[in-house]
Amino acid sequence: MKRGLIGLLIFTFVSVLMVGVVFAVNETNSSSSSTSSTSSTSSSSSSNLNSGDAVDRGYACLEDQIKDKTSLSLQEAIFSTLAVGKKANLEKIITDNKRSNEECWPKEGCKLKDTAQVLLTYNRIGTNTDKIEQWILSKNATATDLNWYLEIDVQNHVSSQCTITYDGSDKKIQIKDDMKLSGNPGSCLTITSSGYWLRIKDNCLDKTFSVSCDQDFITTLLYEKSSGGTIYVSSETHSAASLGKTEEKVNAQCLKSGTVCDYEGTLWSALALQKLGNDISKFKVYLVALAEDNKRFFPSSFLYLLYGLEDQYSETIQSQKQGQYWQQAGTPYSRFYDTSLGMLALSSSSSGEFEMLGELFLMI
Repeated sequence: MKRGLIGLLIFTFVSVLMVGVVFAVNETNSSSSSTSSTSSTSSSSSSNLNSGDAVDRGYACLEDQIKDKTSLSLQEAIFSTLAVGKKANLEKIITDNKRSNEECWPKEGCKLKDTAQVLLTYNRIGTNTDKIEQWILSKNATATDLNWYLEIDVQNHVSSQCTITYDGSDKKIQIKDDMKLSGNPGSCLTITSSGYWLRIKDNCLDKTFSVSCDQDFITTLLYEKSSGGTIYVSSETHSAASLGKTEEKVNAQCLKSGTVCDYEGTLWSALALQKLGNDISKFKVYLVALAEDNKRFFPSSFLYLLYGLEDQYSETIQSQKQGQYWQQAGTPYSRFYDTSLGMLALSSSSSGEFEMLGELFLMI
């Protein structure tokens, strides 16, 4: 029963979103196509009516399930409120599940995901969210699940003497014409086994590294998962003429539960924080790099919704089952839950997949 109700709640919430977009698209198409045939218009109107009827039925069923109920779970109360709006019994359930001395949920053990979902819910019904937002942001920390490297590339590939400055101290290194490094880069940096990069130690990720060389040069940061794998190149590179200076600083944040980065919690928190107008770019590196290890949480749907990454859009589309629904391998939730995330992601796309899937989803 619980699993079925959660599915219904998410179904109704997404159905409302979907039908709103379908109506808007059809209205736009109708305005721009004055030569449409009567039969085509009738077909479109019938489709809209059917979609509206499906949502109405979902609403009626949902209202019946939650009316005056006081024994719903926190998740049920959250998604019910997102679907139908402000209801006194739902607000009381959410309030009763809050920890008494902190702005977080649930009271038995605060979690980022649940707290972020409450943040979205309170924003939906116009309840002040300042303290909840502050609690989430207080969990911000530098992600330590990644290995970081500093790369210095001398233009024209000639040998060069370079100085790296951090903590107010200068460290001298040499770059050979094959771009291999030698010298003593200090306590925060070590030359990698390949000889081409400088590994930034975990306890130095918050430091700024200033680089100057006696030849024209370029610097950038590289990173990979701590377990190894794909090497990612930072989106920013910096260049300077001979004896000029560049600066590099790691900008990879996560939100932690205890002392460990919470991947799912960071996904939901980024979504909620973005909704409230916060800059969430600092979470991008961590969320993208660790996505492969967290596929059960359907990260591609979040990453496309949050950052508009086309590769994540493609992955979201490709992970559909039979072209109709989503269910991630190892998901801790359900087909309805994952399908809702997929549709929310596609709702921000200009492609036609969202409308097509919406018609299918309303038939479930």
